[in-house]
Amino acid sequence: MKFQKLRPITILFQGADPKETASFLHSLADLLLANRAWMASLKPGAAFFAILFTHFTRTLADLGGPQAGNQQHTAQQQQQGNNTERFKSSLMAVCEFELRERFPDLLMLGRDLLLGLMRVAKLPAFQWCWRALQTAPESLAPRFGGIPQLMATPCASNLHPYRVSLHVQRKVEFLLKGRAALTHTKMLEWFAKAYLANGQSMRAECMRFVWYHAWVSQQHQQQQQQQKDGG
Repeated sequence: MKFQKLRPITILFQGADPKETASFLHSLADLLLANRAWMASLKPGAAFFAILFTHFTRTLADLGGPQAGNQQHTAQQQQQGNNTERFKSSLMAVCEFELRERFPDLLMLGRDLLLGLMRVAKLPAFQWCWRALQTAPESLAPRFGGIPQLMATPCASNLHPYRVSLHVQRKVEFLLKGRAALTHTKMLEWFAKAYLANGQSMRAECMRFVWYHAWVSQQHQQQQQQQKDGG
């Protein structure tokens, strides 16, 4: 199958939380790195890069920093650690490609671009970008105003639904419908244990998605009321 026929972001969005699909994300990152020409050929303004950057930096943040050496690790633990480092290297390489080659396409993230960079700020691979943001922002994109511009720019509204996967979205929306107090409490406890136990970024993204869901519902109600009043 030709790479052009694949829809990696659609697959990513349909999938479960990244911690459940690490092998897929690793394969996706390696596939993208093997097809840099395809990424470079995408039209300017493609949301693909912004969505990918958001997911990959969040996953990198949840994976944490390099594991300290420990001679007591079993062979299996050592292999898992090596796999994690290879996974992180692939994710970082894709993100660095986006920052170096498609930075203007990431500007639609606005403040969320800074959030993603903050999540990976401790990784040496991204220190050059922070220096450029502070000292030479126009080296990243023409007429780019640096950190002040990003802080003054909200994330594009069409990107909000992609904060979490569709798998997680459906569960959050189900919880927001409300149930009997006892049952609802148990469901919340299950959701927190299943999705919020590992990594603070998922917790933050779920909270932001709940805010977005509430805002969309409010907008929909206002439109219905306006139509009713106009009718």
